[in-house]
Amino acid sequence: MKKELLQEFLPEVLGLNFEVKSYDQLGEIKTHKMEFHIHLDEHNDLPSGYLKSAYESKGFLPVTKVQVETREDTISNISSYYNVKPSKLRRQYKKYSSNFNNWDQKSHAEDYMLFAENLGPYLSIDEVSLSKGELYTFITNKSGKGKKKTLVASIKGTLSKDITNVLDKLPLQDEKE
Repeated sequence: MKKELLQEFLPEVLGLNFEVKSYDQLGEIKTHKMEFHIHLDEHNDLPSGYLKSAYESKGFLPVTKVQVETREDTISNISSYYNVKPSKLRRQYKKYSSNFNNWDQKSHAEDYMLFAENLGPYLSIDEVSLSKGELYTFITNKSGKGKKKTLVASIKGTLSKDITNVLDKLPLQDEKE
């Protein structure tokens, strides 16, 4: 994450008087928790009309701790705490922190997603209406029992020809096995 992006998470009034000089990133995106120790530098600029001789900077605590969780409800909570619009925080996360722009399935994710690493000998198929009547077909690995690493494919629609076209993209099992 860049210093400029962290500046966006700070309250606007703080950004007017301080600059992010450095930061330490703790935690991982995989755990849905990111923590930053942000080191700020005060500008020490007085607004016009004030005499520098009449004011003295007393400093501030050297480290501000900000914890960012990547769950949407938490992003909303954090955005309200820092007086940032939730949509802006989500957009910044999507563009810079999540690595979404480099995702190998980005080009076709609206139509289908494949997770060949989750394949198993027994699969389930189910149709689901997610919103506004949009139908999706989910292919899951039965041995996953609905937990992590269960989803094999998510396919927009329920037409057998569309499902077959997508499933044909999955690698065939090696004949040696």
